[in-house]
Amino acid sequence: MCKVFDIYYKQWLRTRKRTISYLECATDEMVELDLKDQYSFKEQILHILNWEIEMFQRVKGINDPLTIPSLENPINRMQLVDIIHSVTNRTRDRLLFLQDDFLDIEIPIDGAPTPFFEVLLDLLDHEAHHRGQIIYIFKLFNRALPNYEI
Repeated sequence: MCKVFDIYYKQWLRTRKRTISYLECATDEMVELDLKDQYSFKEQILHILNWEIEMFQRVKGINDPLTIPSLENPINRMQLVDIIHSVTNRTRDRLLFLQDDFLDIEIPIDGAPTPFFEVLLDLLDHEAHHRGQIIYIFKLFNRALPNYEI
């Protein structure tokens, strides 16, 4: 494994494991809470996953479209846990497939070619931001946060 790829891959995996731990420690009530002025817990998770899926679908050679349920379809917490594990497994497989060309891959962002390793950094930042929004929900319910270190 390329040393640079290894660093990116391990950080993506740690980031995702943290997000999964927040979802697994949440209650059904937390996941279902409608916040009106910001994404709900469920919307935070689906938004993270949809953006990740979209970025990978822009990579040439990735021809296995992946979709997840829309918010119009009722999804309970356990279904959301299954979805995040499914997308995580697919993303892991995609990253491992791309590892040899990791530094050479570009994808279009707003019409401009963008190095994929930069996109992966953005995905990590994006997921951390939305996990911060999820922390707000934990605090609303006066719940202890999962252990940060995975």
